[in-house]
This record gives sequence, C-alpha cells and structure tokens, in this order.
Amino acid sequence: MLGEDAPVERVDKLEIRFVPYQEDPTTVARYYQAADVYVHAARAIRRPLVFRRRWAVAHPVVATAVGGIPEQVEDARTGFLVRWATQRR
Repeated sequence: MLGEDAPVERVDKLEIRFVPYQEDPTTVARYYQAADVYVHAARAIRRPLVFRRRWAVAHPVVATAVGGIPEQVEDARTGFLVRWATQRR
C-alpha cells in the first residue's frame, strides 16, 4: 500500500505491506511496476486520474464503483468495479 506508513498486515495468506509517501516519481513508478494488481477501495472520489498511471504499466484495476470511478473504469473491460458495502442496489 503506497502512501501510508503502518506495520505489515496479514489476511489469511495475503500480506499487505505499507510504504510511506514517496515524492520521487521514479520511485513511485517502480512501485507501480512491481505490483500485480491495483486495488482502489475508495468510499468517494471525484476525478480518479490515478487509473491512467496503472494502465500505463498494464495493471488490472479493481475499484469501488463510487464517484467518478465508473467514468474511468469500464467494468470487465478496463478493470473490475465492485459496490462499496454501504451502496444501495
């Protein structure tokens, strides 16, 4: 998880590592390139330009269908959208 400083968390066999905020664009790009998938679990967001960076390094995107995200991510084509737990059907 890029941009947050916290201890490692484990969920079953999954290990979540936290990396503090990075200012150097080259360092950020290396983290993006090292990832297998990008998960964006936002409760709200207006203009999610972050997805363009992920697609530039050919990563699959999994994101919540809130705010402007569905305008950027086409479900099952450019990524996968999921409902936030409190969203109504």
